[in-house]
Amino acid sequence: MDYNIALFFVGSAFVMLAVRSHMRVYFYKTRTPFPVTAISYCVYPIAMTIVYIFYGLLPIAGALIAFSSIFIISLNYEAPKRKRLGAVASIVAIGLILYYTISIAFGIYLHSVFTPLAASRSTVFIFFVEVVLFPVLFFASALFIKRFKSIKKNVIALPVFWFSALAIPLSSTIVVFIVAFSAGLSIFAKIAILCILVATNLLVLYLHDTLCAAYEARLLTTLHDQEKKYYFTQCRLMQESVEQVKSIRHDIKMHLATIKGYAVTYKADKITEYLDALLGGIGEARLYSETGNIAFDSIINYKLGNTRQQNIKLDINLEVPPALNVELSDISVILGNLLDNALDAVAKVQEKQIKLNIQYNRETLFIMVENTFDGVVNYAQDKGEKRIVTRKDGSEHGHGLRNIRGSIDKYNGCMDITHEGALFSVALMLYVDGQRVSDAC
Repeated sequence: MDYNIALFFVGSAFVMLAVRSHMRVYFYKTRTPFPVTAISYCVYPIAMTIVYIFYGLLPIAGALIAFSSIFIISLNYEAPKRKRLGAVASIVAIGLILYYTISIAFGIYLHSVFTPLAASRSTVFIFFVEVVLFPVLFFASALFIKRFKSIKKNVIALPVFWFSALAIPLSSTIVVFIVAFSAGLSIFAKIAILCILVATNLLVLYLHDTLCAAYEARLLTTLHDQEKKYYFTQCRLMQESVEQVKSIRHDIKMHLATIKGYAVTYKADKITEYLDALLGGIGEARLYSETGNIAFDSIINYKLGNTRQQNIKLDINLEVPPALNVELSDISVILGNLLDNALDAVAKVQEKQIKLNIQYNRETLFIMVENTFDGVVNYAQDKGEKRIVTRKDGSEHGHGLRNIRGSIDKYNGCMDITHEGALFSVALMLYVDGQRVSDAC
């Protein structure tokens, strides 16, 4: 009996290795120290072994332990709640379906091999099924799902989409138990139904991946024209600046001769007036952002191009590398909407000030936009959370905070909105690395 318990524990531990492969399908990297992560992976084999020792085989309890254990493991990874639940439900559903398909195919129930039902089975055969076959097939399913390139992304935020992605694995789990313990079905019928369930869940994951890719492609197409407008403006400003420098260099002798003439006749006011006009011409095509990162430079220069005419005071602090692993569409959505909201707010007040601070350090991109506003803020409940809403149409504050949140979620970022007196501030962080989007926040 002790040997059987040890075999039971080893089999459960191998299952957790397969679960780890599934976790790497849905999430990028952990947010907890390695010892904490390792301990979380020990919950399932320990809990299952304890239940077996004291209560024997309890299929429903086993499924609940599996779901709870995998959910605990998922807490090591940063992800929105809907994605976390969907990932856990999918992993549990695929595991249970494979589990009972193998069980029925071999005429046993995997964790029943220690009961009289399997008394005629050899220990070697039990070891092969329990410790080798099921974990290997479970691991192979993770390798298959890894072929779906967009499954880690969170570009779709529609509740209906995530509800269906969660409901199908959960309903499949219920059907698994109905089929596995049904006395009126033949073995072949059970295997056929379970195989259909496997195919259905894999198809749902494939559709999930395909929809994410299609939605992202559509978003990129929608933003393409806007990005071209940003880049065109950036090129125009740079060209104007170059032409102005060429013009000044060409006419520098004339300008100096004019200034010298005023100096000889002691006309200081004329000198000042002439220099103001000359410097004013140079400043008309001012580049507010010259980081070398074309995406940030073009959007910032485009959005802030008319602030001088609007008498808006700017405080800009930028430290962005020329190459940054953030998608152009997300930069456009986040930075474009933040600056649009700030410009809309300062247009309603006399004291017009906008502060823009963007810093990149140690795989973290920090963006803060602070602006003056009229001090009036409304709140409303959104998905159980109290959030700021605009006074114009009842949606979230400004024109694009919902879109901003969607882009931030793709990088598992954080956003904080504060207001005090006549100042309104939005600060956010995105976590990126040199190779891919990070999943730590």
